[in-house]
Amino acid sequence: MSDGTPQLKLSRTTNGYVLRVARVGFFSIAPQGIGVFHNGDVSPVPYLLGRVFTLWLELFHMPVLHGATLHIHGTARGFLGHSGAGKSTLTGYLNTRDIPLVTDDLIPLEDQNGTFIVQPGIPCSRMWPAFGREFYGASFDDFPRVHPEIDKRRIPRIVAGRDRFVTNAVPLTHLYILERDEHQPEPQISRLPPAQALVHLAHLSSIHLEIKALGLQSTRLMTLAKLVERTQVNRLRYGNGLATLEHIAQLLTHSSTQSATPPGG
Repeated sequence: MSDGTPQLKLSRTTNGYVLRVARVGFFSIAPQGIGVFHNGDVSPVPYLLGRVFTLWLELFHMPVLHGATLHIHGTARGFLGHSGAGKSTLTGYLNTRDIPLVTDDLIPLEDQNGTFIVQPGIPCSRMWPAFGREFYGASFDDFPRVHPEIDKRRIPRIVAGRDRFVTNAVPLTHLYILERDEHQPEPQISRLPPAQALVHLAHLSSIHLEIKALGLQSTRLMTLAKLVERTQVNRLRYGNGLATLEHIAQLLTHSSTQSATPPGG
């Protein structure tokens, strides 16, 4: 904030934590749930659905990756990357190609008897106007803003009578680390070595500062190591343009489903 007030302040309480957000209010975060106390001029909803929910899961339940998952060949496939990698644009385009979303923005890593399962997420997604108007036409401007000061829009579950999300839990089998390269002539998918995959995943959280401050890195890293063993982690390097997105759609929907090969296998 311009007056020097911190945007976020996290403090410990007797049974959990309190996260204070300037212009919003504060959130109580405890094992039994989340409390919302709104006393500002900015809606608490974007923070609740993003940072606060992620923090609650990381503290009391399971690690969370920053990305989206799509339902392809009966499995969940996660798409991850740092800001500017094009997660929203790519998954938004694939979704318009009748590939349902499982989650958007968050990938909670639920380990069920050795298999990572992705539960259906909050059924809405987000997109910038540059591609949103290309995908949804003039109706894109009728969708609500993610934040009053940001032109990114929140796309509802039902658009033009089509449900864009699945409603059942799906096993997670593939992860794609996105890398944009404007000089890449065509999309390239390559499997990452386990050590390299682990390093990438360890940095793909939307709350990495909180994770470090709370000392959650070691337990989180153990879960991510299991994830690398049990899923196929790939690098997806691609360039710009709708033709490139269509090429990726063809690669993903026409490739056969493969199980991750364990190290040394």
